[in-house]
Amino acid sequence: AAVGLESFLNRWVVLRLGVKRDFFTENNYFGTGLGFVGPKFSIHYAYLSGQETEKSTRHTLDLNVPIW
Repeated sequence: AAVGLESFLNRWVVLRLGVKRDFFTENNYFGTGLGFVGPKFSIHYAYLSGQETEKSTRHTLDLNVPIW
């Protein structure tokens, strides 16, 4: 089960928060994100943290560029 929240701070900046519960492994995950949505491209950063080990922490960076 997972739930998330997304809020546009202004026309181009997006803030994201989320929580996930993995019932199979009985672990909780917490995530935050920040994004820029421009007219020609967008870039999004996300941070995901788990409780069980330090290896469960992730950082992601996505760059979206339209082809046409």
